[in-house]
Amino acid sequence: MSSDATSALFQGCIKGASTVENPENNLPATYSKVAVLGGALDGQLVAALCFAEGCQVSLFSAYAAELESIQSGIALQGDGPVGNYHVNQQRGPSINAVAALDACLSGSEVIFLTGPIHKQRTYAMVLADHLSDGQVLILPNARTFGAFEALSLLKLGGVTADITIVEMQGMPYWYDKPQNAIELEVAGSVPCGCIPAKRTQTVVAALSALLPGLTACSNVLQSSFGDCSGVVDVPALLLAGPALKPGGKPVPMGGVPLAENNTFSNMIGEQQKVVIESLLNERSQVAA
Repeated sequence: MSSDATSALFQGCIKGASTVENPENNLPATYSKVAVLGGALDGQLVAALCFAEGCQVSLFSAYAAELESIQSGIALQGDGPVGNYHVNQQRGPSINAVAALDACLSGSEVIFLTGPIHKQRTYAMVLADHLSDGQVLILPNARTFGAFEALSLLKLGGVTADITIVEMQGMPYWYDKPQNAIELEVAGSVPCGCIPAKRTQTVVAALSALLPGLTACSNVLQSSFGDCSGVVDVPALLLAGPALKPGGKPVPMGGVPLAENNTFSNMIGEQQKVVIESLLNERSQVAA
């Protein structure tokens, strides 16, 4: 799908799409104020990477254990900006770790939604009333159709701000924390798509000053399928759900469901079922 077609698909979804949208050349070329939602390992990494580039960084976590674990600082080693980055220091620059969402978001230009997908969904639901015009909302591990889902949840929450949503298909580093520091290894290029699509080039270029390896896609459809996860995810979700299971409501007291209710399942042959099950098993093994 073309960039124009994607923009048209979401016309009216966010403020500015139905009025006069900010032209791409009026977007900021750099970002200096960053909010990170989530204090797990990926949130710590994003906060440290942005702080290493001179940004004013606030990190929000609703969990006291996460906030306590970073009070001594966030240490990075291996590839990338090696160092120990201060947190909540009274003197000198440091990452500001807080337990209040509004304090974290205040004045931020860029907002990272980190953590597993269920946390990203929760953040998207509660952010609608807290977003301001011009802010950039980033999903660092969006995978398939993450930006679409975030936009849908923001609309459900009644968002009115003119924002940009960025879908990153992963992180620029492989990372782990075997001891006291986060160990980094360069992971390669990271495809990124935006809603609205016409802002992609400018926004991704500005973000590239904070995170290495970002590459701009034409739109979020291209970024969603960029790593081929959508090629497997979508058929697996559709076919392994309604297609491979009997249709209709469960029949109580030992009754036998009617064969005609297995509409979807009957449309798939045994060979196709083997392929679907093989794909699901392979993905489970890779994940493990």
